[in-house]
Amino acid sequence: MTTTKKPTDSRFYELRDAACSDFTLAEALLKFDPTILDARNSIGETAFHYVVVENELPAANWLLDHGADVNTRNHFSATPLIEAAGLGYLNMCKLLLKRGADLKMQNDCGDTAIATAAENGKIAVMKFLMKQVGDSENILSYFSSLTSTLIIRENGRAAELLKARGLAELEQLPPS
Repeated sequence: MTTTKKPTDSRFYELRDAACSDFTLAEALLKFDPTILDARNSIGETAFHYVVVENELPAANWLLDHGADVNTRNHFSATPLIEAAGLGYLNMCKLLLKRGADLKMQNDCGDTAIATAAENGKIAVMKFLMKQVGDSENILSYFSSLTSTLIIRENGRAAELLKARGLAELEQLPPS
């Protein structure tokens, strides 16, 4: 996906900084301009996306309480949950799911939060996210074919967990 890079909206910095350090100021900014929640940086992240990537749980919770979109996407279609999973932020993933994050959303590469956690070797997060998926649901639907092949070849522990989930088709991938 080709996107036109836009300059960062200065309001992004204002809300980001306030949400991380001064909720009173953040509240005032939001009252003055409710659209500030949608202000984005040059890669399409909102202040909410940023605080998730920085693992700022209180700020993430505050922004959600004040209307931030838990499933916001950046220019790569990555959601905060996908980013938190890839970084191994278990408590952030728990918060996001509790607040309504969609585990099935995919980024531009077709990867979900589970696939991103597996690809980055974030096993604790991967296990937690896999528990959120029903036993009867096909876990492979959370992975693009390229990602699953790479995981099997490069991340043995993640591959073991996927195989234990009954993904016999993973056994048949050609060796690297």
